[in-house]
Formats: sequence, C-alpha cells, structure tokens
Amino acid sequence: MTPKNNLCLAVILLFITQNQVIAGPFCPEGYRPEGPSFSYTCISNSTGRPLGAENNAPSGRAPMPPPTQGHLEAAWGALVWDPDMLVADYKNSLYFGVAMAHRSKEAAVDDATAQCQSDGGKRCQVQVVITKACLGLAGAKGQLVWATQKYNGDVLASSAQAGTNALAKCNSKGYQKCEVIYTDCSIHRWVSR
Repeated sequence: MTPKNNLCLAVILLFITQNQVIAGPFCPEGYRPEGPSFSYTCISNSTGRPLGAENNAPSGRAPMPPPTQGHLEAAWGALVWDPDMLVADYKNSLYFGVAMAHRSKEAAVDDATAQCQSDGGKRCQVQVVITKACLGLAGAKGQLVWATQKYNGDVLASSAQAGTNALAKCNSKGYQKCEVIYTDCSIHRWVSR
C-alpha cells in the first residue's frame, strides 16, 4: 500500500467510527431509544419497560431517574409605571414595576402593578405586556423608554437585543446620556405535571 492509500483508508475508518459514535440518541447497553431524538426514552430490550422501571440496574450502572414530565408554555411579562413619578433620578426611582415569566397576562400585570404601587406609585399605568419576547428599558435624565425584541421562531429574542432597541429608541428621541437600565425575557416557562 502506498502512503496515499493508507491515508485514504485512515480517513474512511475515522469517518465510519465517528458516525457510529455520534449517530443518535444514547442509551445504556441493553436499552434502545424510543421517541423523537430531542425527547427520547430508553426502553429495555428484554422487558420493554423504560429505563429506571426495573429493580436491577442495567450492566451494573445506577438506574437513571424517571423522565421529567411536563411541557413548555408561553410566559407573560408586563411593565407598569407611574408617569408622574418618573422624574430626574430614574435610576433610583422605583415607581415602575416589571414582572416576567408569569403564567398569565393578568398575573404579570397584577405583579408589576403591585411593585409600582408598593414603591409609591399613585397612578401606575400598564406600558406594555409581552409574551415570547424580551423587554429593554433605557433611561436618560427625566425620561424612561422601553422596547421589545419578539421571538418568532426565526429570530431568537435576547435581552441584549431588547436593551439595544431601547437604547436606540432613547437616543432617537434626542434624550441626553441614554443608558440601558433593565433587560429581561418572558419567552417560555416549564410546567411540570
């Protein structure tokens, strides 16, 4: 064999062994994957029961915990503030409320309103309610603006992008010395069964 043939053979063997190693879901010896690749369950080849359901651990390994049951659901967030109270010291002013990752729109609004009122807000008003989005707040002396970054499946929302959007909005209004003061997201929440 020539060195060129040896190299080709080595590359082919490497390709074959690599494909076997990363070919799919991983289950312990004696188990096979069942279900979609992102959420499979390891099933015993001999009993047909899920991994962890047998009394004896497979191949001397400790049994795996049962799979977590649940699902993702949309999360809600809200921004509420008292426009009369947002004055020069916006960084230390807490006359606004932000609530994220709530199960319902109403819960997010109620929580944000309670925050605003507990910090002295008298006329707390809902500014925005979000779901599957991120929120950014930017402030300048005597001013506060918000912006969002929506998650739509093609564009991944990020709190950094929401902050950038809020900063751009603040600057576009001609406010002096704008800076991002808050960012967060309310996209999904895991609900256990």
